[in-house]
Amino acid sequence: MTYLILISQLIVHKFDKTEQQAGKIVGQINFYGDMVLFSINLAGGFLLDRFGRKWLTITGQIMYGFFLIGLPFMQTIYPGIFVLNILSKIFGLAFITNSPFLSDYVMPESIGGTVAICGMIESTSKLAVNSGYIWLQKEFNFDFSWLFLGTGLFIVLSSLPMICGLQEVSKKKNSD
Repeated sequence: MTYLILISQLIVHKFDKTEQQAGKIVGQINFYGDMVLFSINLAGGFLLDRFGRKWLTITGQIMYGFFLIGLPFMQTIYPGIFVLNILSKIFGLAFITNSPFLSDYVMPESIGGTVAICGMIESTSKLAVNSGYIWLQKEFNFDFSWLFLGTGLFIVLSSLPMICGLQEVSKKKNSD
């Protein structure tokens, strides 16, 4: 949701569209992006099983960060932002959203509660971030391009500790 709000605001401010026009454009962009993501999710899951979760997830997260950084530099909505959104779904989100790390780090009887807690944290953080974005825009007429750059850079930098922190599940453990 935060991603869509940011793209909407970018379109309003950079391409001189109304909120309604931007909402319609973002809806179309997200619809086609989700169709692509839906069609490659199965392949993404098989790739994670075949090549391992750690490196594909980290690479996907880093690539997603770079796609966010690139959005404000797009000079057109179609194909610029549209194509970048599709690429971010294929090379970024397909591996980030498919990665089943909970089963690697959480005991099976605790997975349900862990998913609920993660969902609450995600929802709360989205609410806080969206409120912060709206406040920055209203109070300081903040350029939304900086939010893409900052968020993308944060995602890329937060991927680096994952290189040391995530453990690849051994094939032997999976076969037990």
